[in-house]
Amino acid sequence: MPLNLERVALVGRTYNEYKRMFNITKEYLEGKKTLDVAAGVSNFCAIGNVMGLDITAVDPIYHLMADEIEVQAENDLELVMNQLPVNSSNYNWDFYGDIEGVRVSRVKAYQTFLKHYQAHPKKYVPGEIGKLPFKDKAFDTTLVSHLMFLYDHMFSAEDHIAMFRELIRVTKNEIMIFPTKNLSGENCKWVDLIIQNHEFLDHTFRLEKSHFEFQKGNYLRLRVTV
Repeated sequence: MPLNLERVALVGRTYNEYKRMFNITKEYLEGKKTLDVAAGVSNFCAIGNVMGLDITAVDPIYHLMADEIEVQAENDLELVMNQLPVNSSNYNWDFYGDIEGVRVSRVKAYQTFLKHYQAHPKKYVPGEIGKLPFKDKAFDTTLVSHLMFLYDHMFSAEDHIAMFRELIRVTKNEIMIFPTKNLSGENCKWVDLIIQNHEFLDHTFRLEKSHFEFQKGNYLRLRVTV
């Protein structure tokens, strides 16, 4: 059975997970302006900027104080962790080792995020994916992790079109979205909707195999050349 989530869970991923999901390296991102959309409490922005990269994170929660975000992150992590034992057969444990390994990784992500969020607030911009608060073509590369497609039961076709339209507007070169299946492990019906939409015919779409597979079979990312 899939995870039972009534809203988008505030669960953070680590820089190493991003590297695997999007097949990116420090060298690949050097000299580029990178946007992490719906970044939540992931530490990609934090670690990347410490390494000298130019990464900006955007998420609706960034209007909150750090202590408020921490409470929500802890509560959402418990919600997910409590469901993992029942759903353990749906997952590949090579990366984390076991369920406790997932917890360790998630806690590391949000704790690193919180420190950087407090120290460098300008790197964290409050905003919705459907109405991004940035100028046209402000970023070279835009990443979307675990929002579009994964939560397809929460967003309509019109929502996904509006989201993708905004991603294109703020991006110069490429957009990468991971993963492409939903929480039930089924192919998201909105992927083809976007790829085949006449509005986006001038862009190149490629489904690529990532180096990250936690939910079994959910290892593809969508790469878009803008």
